[in-house]
Amino acid sequence: MRTYFIYLCLFLCVSCSNKNNETEIYREWAKEYYNSYAKKDLDKWIGFYNENSEIHDITTGIVMKNRDSILPMVTPAFNGTIPFYKDIKWNISHIVADGNKVSVKGSISNAYYKGKILPQWDFISLIEFNNAGKIIKQFDFVNYPKLD
Repeated sequence: MRTYFIYLCLFLCVSCSNKNNETEIYREWAKEYYNSYAKKDLDKWIGFYNENSEIHDITTGIVMKNRDSILPMVTPAFNGTIPFYKDIKWNISHIVADGNKVSVKGSISNAYYKGKILPQWDFISLIEFNNAGKIIKQFDFVNYPKLD
């Protein structure tokens, strides 16, 4: 876990100095990715992944290795069948890119559990895109709320 945070710090330091047009394209793709989740546009959101994409949730240890394993995990969050995610809000505070590698910092709010709104929680995502705008790998660090 410590190695991932050191990598994140180094990534952010290097990223702050790179401001070319190519980098801006990757930043925009990251914005579109989170906007599609916020709008619950599952088709657009899943379109950011290809058949070989990987998502690593470092906090929970969950790893999804392709789009076919990603889709069943997220569909209930998009279609509202899990009340926890029904009115979820993504609050993006920073998007930093270095070439095709993007770091996103934000928080998640308005999640429900047992009829109550949970306090917001923070996340950091490291996303690597290919040249076609598809996610190759994604590492999520999420400070999930404690549930009783």
